[in-house]
Amino acid sequence: MKLKFFQSQVETVASLPPIPNSGPLRRQIAQSFTLDEIRTLCFDLDVDYDELRGETKSSRIVSLVEYMQHRQRLDNLLLELRNQRPRSNWQNPLVLNDHDLRNRQNVLNNVKATWIDGYLKNTLSVELTLELDLAHQPTAVARQTLYLPGEAERSIEQSLRTVFEEHGRSLLILGAPGSGKTITLLQLAKDLIQDAQEDPTQPIPMILNLTSWAQEKKSLTDWLVEEIFMQYQVSQKLSRTWIEANQLLYLLDGLDEVAEEAREACITAVNDFKAHYPAEIIICSRTEDYARLQNRLNLGTAVHIQPLTNAQIHDYLNREDLGLTAVRDSLGSDSELNELAHSPLFLSIMTLAYRGISRADLDSFDSIADRRRHLFDRYVNEMFARRPLRNTAYYQKEKSLQWLKNLAQGMKGHSQYVFYIEHLQPTWLPSETLRNQYLLGVKTISSLIDGLAFGLIGWFIAWTIWKLNGQFWTPLGFEVKPITGLIVGLAFGLAIGLFDAVFGEAHWLHFLIKPVGNLSWSLPPRHQIPRMLGAFLFGGLDSVLEATTSIHKMEHSFTPNQGIHNSGITALRIWLIAGLGPWLIIGLFLGAISGRLFFGLSIGLVFGVFHGINRASAFGGSAYLSHYMLRLLLTRNSILPFPLSDRRLAAFLDDMTDRILLRRVGGGWVFIHRTLLDYFASRQV
Repeated sequence: MKLKFFQSQVETVASLPPIPNSGPLRRQIAQSFTLDEIRTLCFDLDVDYDELRGETKSSRIVSLVEYMQHRQRLDNLLLELRNQRPRSNWQNPLVLNDHDLRNRQNVLNNVKATWIDGYLKNTLSVELTLELDLAHQPTAVARQTLYLPGEAERSIEQSLRTVFEEHGRSLLILGAPGSGKTITLLQLAKDLIQDAQEDPTQPIPMILNLTSWAQEKKSLTDWLVEEIFMQYQVSQKLSRTWIEANQLLYLLDGLDEVAEEAREACITAVNDFKAHYPAEIIICSRTEDYARLQNRLNLGTAVHIQPLTNAQIHDYLNREDLGLTAVRDSLGSDSELNELAHSPLFLSIMTLAYRGISRADLDSFDSIADRRRHLFDRYVNEMFARRPLRNTAYYQKEKSLQWLKNLAQGMKGHSQYVFYIEHLQPTWLPSETLRNQYLLGVKTISSLIDGLAFGLIGWFIAWTIWKLNGQFWTPLGFEVKPITGLIVGLAFGLAIGLFDAVFGEAHWLHFLIKPVGNLSWSLPPRHQIPRMLGAFLFGGLDSVLEATTSIHKMEHSFTPNQGIHNSGITALRIWLIAGLGPWLIIGLFLGAISGRLFFGLSIGLVFGVFHGINRASAFGGSAYLSHYMLRLLLTRNSILPFPLSDRRLAAFLDDMTDRILLRRVGGGWVFIHRTLLDYFASRQV
């Protein structure tokens, strides 16, 4: 019987068409089983191994998965895989519909536009014109690999893509500062993105920076979900689904930029993630920072980017069009300059800063730090000299340098690699006094808005008394006119709000405004009565709104401060839909049945505004208000410019991009290199 089964199978296996979306499962099998173990697996599944297509392990696995899927026996395959490798997280391949494919393509376009078109194509050119040499460094990873004594640092003859493929699609890239780690990572990412665009079975490359992991030290899964949402606007539900189904390839830069005290824990988090998922990961780190750690990453292998050779440097400096003969002639006598020249980054900066300089101007320095500082000083001055700021600009060089210093210090203090306007926090304010002013300002403006709502209620009460009694006198004996009610209501609301803002501070001390996701900011509830009334009358509507606003639409948009703009638009929409609109309809209905249309509409207006303010505050209004209050204080204290104009702030950052000090990354900005960020953060302006 078994022989007949095999014979009937011969014709089927060889002629099966390929099945899309099984790529992650195939790669997981390839990472977990040897070729001999695949043979045993086929025997256990009653599949004739010899009749599978291809000669390599990869082709045999493809044929096996296709056969099991076509025969609707994929569950049997998964059951056997779980029996033989119970510690692995085996998932059914995702069945991608048109919507899934569109989401996938949107994300790929987003990643490509951000890092390949926006970063790699605009980078300094030397790293791209010089061919960087790589060497194996297998002792840098936890995995034990065989190598001959003395050949641990042997040169790599293959492409980096081949090394990545041959070592289980997991890789550690090491190098000195400015050696080209990020550029090397992005060049590899460019090929991987193209593969994913052409083949839906390939994982989606996600380029992220590990810097922010140290802020909360979450599990890597939770951190990935949040970072993917923050940077690429992928809903957290969708990204978690992709992670669980092994649909992502993680390119993680900046392990050395994680806070030093958190790096060991970060490696543990990566290894735990790798143990739970057959994840494909590439990580970059500075060699010296990684060597000081006790933990080792559990990746396939490690490569080390070699410094430029003397021959490469001299060949480059000999180019007449660069005007760097003085630099070339000084290398022999200036050890600090010679050391910097072996870095592609600093050689690029020399090209721009020292072009046409005389040898007499290349003074010797006592330390590499002094030489680096002099080089950056020259570079910054040269960038402003080549592209002077317009006389009509709202800022000039010295003011720009001060803002760049503040930006660098804020990014370092908050472990940020990319600066997004919407990610500004009250902790960017340099003192507790300013942070208290910020909190008081937010609550004061909130109180003014509440005062308006109370004023409307006061006006409505006064108007009702006048309408019902036919006079302006209450039973208490004082005159109440509608305008009086409005004034008294405004004053009462403002007084209550300010009293809470000033004397209720003890209740608020535990509270510090922080972002929730990327779009909304949380503030404590201010009025429970209208919330309860709204929940009673519009509970169903509010529930629907809350559900729909929690689903973030993926957009191919890189508008600066888009998150805060979305918060404002959402608040206005909620105010109209959940507040004003329904109450006006109810008021119109009450007016129609009572014969008092104006009275009914007044009820709708008063309660609609009051309830709408409450709901809008919870759905983006607080975020919008808090953000611009913070921007006002940052500008008032000369930390960042343009408190109310996102366009002007973005224009300033783009001006610094034109001077090759910053680089635009989607809706954010990065310094052209971490060393330049460090230079500005410590710069004396």
